Amino acid sequence: MGLCYTSGTTGKPKGVMYTNRSTYLHTLTESLTDSMGLSSLDSLLGIVPMFHAMGWGLPFAASMLGCKQVMPHRFMLPDVFLKLMQEEGVTVSAGVPTIWQGVRATLEADPDKYDLSILSRMTCGGSAPPLEMMRWYWDKFNVEMIQGWGMTETNPLGTLSRKVSKRSQIGMSEDEQFENVAKAGLAMAGLEIEIFDEEWNRLPHDGEAVGELCIKGAWIASEYFNDPQPDKFHDGWLVTGDVAKIDPEQYIIISDRSKDLIKSGGEWISSVDLENHIVAMPGVAQAAVVAQPHPKWDERPVALVVMNEGSELNADAVIEHCSSIFAKWQLPDEVVETDNIPLTSTGKIDKKAIRARLKDESYQLPDLRG
Repeated sequence: MGLCYTSGTTGKPKGVMYTNRSTYLHTLTESLTDSMGLSSLDSLLGIVPMFHAMGWGLPFAASMLGCKQVMPHRFMLPDVFLKLMQEEGVTVSAGVPTIWQGVRATLEADPDKYDLSILSRMTCGGSAPPLEMMRWYWDKFNVEMIQGWGMTETNPLGTLSRKVSKRSQIGMSEDEQFENVAKAGLAMAGLEIEIFDEEWNRLPHDGEAVGELCIKGAWIASEYFNDPQPDKFHDGWLVTGDVAKIDPEQYIIISDRSKDLIKSGGEWISSVDLENHIVAMPGVAQAAVVAQPHPKWDERPVALVVMNEGSELNADAVIEHCSSIFAKWQLPDEVVETDNIPLTSTGKIDKKAIRARLKDESYQLPDLRG
C-alpha cells in the first residue's frame, strides 16, 4: 500500500513497506477512545507530512471517522498553523516537538493575537517533548499534550501517554498526571512491548532496569524493503534501537536512542534528558546534546544551544541548572551557542549531522585543547 523510509538519524535510511492490512488494523486502533480519541466532530490539523510514516496514520483515521481535515500546505510556519487553528475551528492537532516549540514562541510574543479556545489536545511525537512545554500549554490554554512513541517501522503508533490513562488514576494530583505524560506511554491494543538485556533475557518492569526496547504486533514491520538487516529483528521482535525502562504500571520510559546515549567512564548519560532539562530554561529555544570522544572517559557530553531572540546564553547558568538533577559526571563539558541545530526531514534533531559538523570544525573538548 505504501513505502516510507526511515529518516536516517542513526544510519542509512531503510524502507518500510505498509500493507492494506497493517494500515487498516493501525487505523482501527489509532481511532479508539483511549488512543487519539478522534470523532466525526473533530477538526484535525495534522502538521505531519505523508513521508513521515504516512502522516502518523492520521489521514486514514480521520477519513474513516469523517473528521474535518485541515492541511497547512507547504507553509510550515507557526503563524500559519495558529491562523488555521483559529479560522478552521481546529480541535486536535499533531506535530513534532520543534513545531510546538515554534508555536509557543509565537504565542509568547503575542499572547492575545489568536483564539485557541476550541483547541482541546495536541499530539506530540518523533522525539520526547519537554515536560515543561507540555505543562505550559495546559496552564496557559487548557490544551492537553498527548505524547506518542513510534517509528516508521511501527506504522507508526506504538504507545500513547495521556494525563489520565487508567480508571485507577482518577483523582491523581496534576503533578502526578504530568509524571505520566512525561513517559512514552502505554502500549496500544494488539502490541507487545518488552525490554531485553544483551543476552536477550527479559528484564523486570520495575522502572529501574534499562534494556533494549523491542516490539511486535499486527502492524509492526518484520523486515526492511529489499534490505534484510537481521540484527534489527530478533525472534519475531523488532529491535527498535531505543533504550528504555518499563515501570510497574507498564508505562514505557524512553532513555535515549542507543546510538545517542553517551558512555562516559563506563556509565550511560541520556542526551534526551539533558536536552529537555536545558530547554526548560527561560530564553532557550532549542538544545542538542551529543557525545564527543575523550581519551580517558571514552565520551563526554557537549550541549549546543539556540537562544530566543533578545536572550543571551549564560553557559554557567546552564550547567548550574543541570546540576540540580544531574550528577556532576553527567553534566556537559561545554555549552556552546549556535545559530541553528540541524533537523531531519521529519523535524527531529539530526545528531549525526551535528557530530559530523563538530568533526569538520575540528572541535575538541575544553580539557583537551592545547
